[in-house]
Amino acid sequence: MNRDQLQKFVQYLITVHHTEVLPTAQKLADEILSQNSEINQVHGAPDPTAGASIDDENCWHLDEEQVQEQVKLFLSQGGYHGSGKQLNLLFAKVREMLKMRDSNGARMLTLITEQFMADPRLSLWRQQGTAMTDKYRQLWDELGKYVF
Repeated sequence: MNRDQLQKFVQYLITVHHTEVLPTAQKLADEILSQNSEINQVHGAPDPTAGASIDDENCWHLDEEQVQEQVKLFLSQGGYHGSGKQLNLLFAKVREMLKMRDSNGARMLTLITEQFMADPRLSLWRQQGTAMTDKYRQLWDELGKYVF
């Protein structure tokens, strides 16, 4: 963009989102106009399209409702139709998130656990004294790996 296009872009951005960005825009303008400010000591500027920096915390949006619905659906299928495989993929995702120290990893594990605990078959098996199916037991065993 040339100077005029860049100026127009900034003015439209501030106009459209004035309540969110105006205080920050004013602060940045003051810093840029001050010769001794920290912002003027650095060449260039951050590029928001470049993605996270290596030191940034890993944290993405977690659609909690979708995770709950997926686990509920997979559990309702009783380990059939590939649901066990799908749940194992969710567990693998949790392991990956925890390894990367993504703060959503623990939350996702909590959501999965809550759905397991809310599964109506669990209380039914307890009341009747019957054993879980092998596939369901394997999923519980996978969940139990995170407790220890």
